[in-house]
Formats: sequence, C-alpha cells, structure tokens
Amino acid sequence: MPTGTLAFVMSIGGMAIKNNPITKTADGTVTREVSIPPGKAGSLTTRTGDGAGVITLAAGHGIAALAVVDIYWTGGARYGVTIDSLGGVSDIELTFDDTPTASGDVLPTKNTAVVVSPRVTVNVPIDGDAVEMFGVHSTQRGQVTFFSAAEAAIAQFKFAAAENVESWYSGSAAANPLTGDPITYAEASNASPTVAAMLTILSLEDSTP
Repeated sequence: MPTGTLAFVMSIGGMAIKNNPITKTADGTVTREVSIPPGKAGSLTTRTGDGAGVITLAAGHGIAALAVVDIYWTGGARYGVTIDSLGGVSDIELTFDDTPTASGDVLPTKNTAVVVSPRVTVNVPIDGDAVEMFGVHSTQRGQVTFFSAAEAAIAQFKFAAAENVESWYSGSAAANPLTGDPITYAEASNASPTVAAMLTILSLEDSTP
C-alpha cells in the first residue's frame, strides 16, 4: 500500500530541531507536477475602484477577454479577476470591474507595476474527506485554488516564495483544509513575470477507512 512521510528540520546557530518523521499508509495517491508559465508585466493605468480599472500590458500578451486572472504587485494580490474587454492599440489595455467579485487585497494606487497571471487549470481528483496526508508547493510566488465539480472553491493556498510549503496530515492539531465536496480540479497562477513556476501537489488518500 502507498506510504507518505512528512519530516521537519530547523537549524539555528549550529543547533537543530527535528521531529520524528510522520508516516501514513493508505490505499491511493494523487500526484501532480505542473509548470505554471510566468505572468505578464504591466501597469495599473486606470483605477476606477477597489476592484476595477485598466491594466496596460505590452503587445502580444495573449490574454483574451473573459479570461480569469490573478493580479500581483509588491505587497498585495487580487485573485479571480475577470477581464471584461480589451482595447487600445494591439489590445494592450485590459479593462475589468469587480463582477463577479474577486478576492484578496484592494487594488493599489494608479500606475503601480503589476503582473497579470492567467489561471492554469489542473485536473486533480481529491476526496478531501479521505486524505491522510497532503502537501502543495510552488517554486515561485503564486496561488492554487481547489474546486469541486460544482465550481465551488474548497481551499486556497498562497505561496509567498519558493520556501513556502503547505501540508496537512490526519491526526494533526490543524483542521483538514480539504473537507467538503470532492475536489475535481485546481486553478493556479504565477506571480513572476519572467520565470515559470513548478507546482507540486501530493495527496495520500484512504478510500476504505
């Protein structure tokens, strides 16, 4: 049967803290390793509200109207923004409002440099109620949101940088973040405008507890 192991090490001033590795055994696994392309660098050239405005990108950005994107800037991010229309020369102006309502921080001030990152869909069937051990990691700043078949968001994990790893195991003090309707897919984005992110998802599940 598949086995999962979780270990922790911290070292400061020549001294280390190590936990006894946590091991779980179950009857199934779900694993994904997906490259998330860089976002597109631009500027918030018009701000018409906390969640509305116009972002200007370079020509050839490849983002279409009605695309769902995440917007990143230094110190903040707004998630699940729908691009309403394209305008300007070569369609470099992306106009959006706050319908449907996005999440995250309110938009920064006008002319702030931003990165617009189209969401990448990852097929990842996870029954959160059956999970024994779970981990997710991105090599760049970004986020991943897990959804049910009904398109309801089950859980979101945000990555400040490559060292940020999110994990959970049954029996821990923390609540299981994946409980609810079974997950069928995830949407991920990358805050870097130049470097692709590697997203890794690991799930150990016991379908016959």
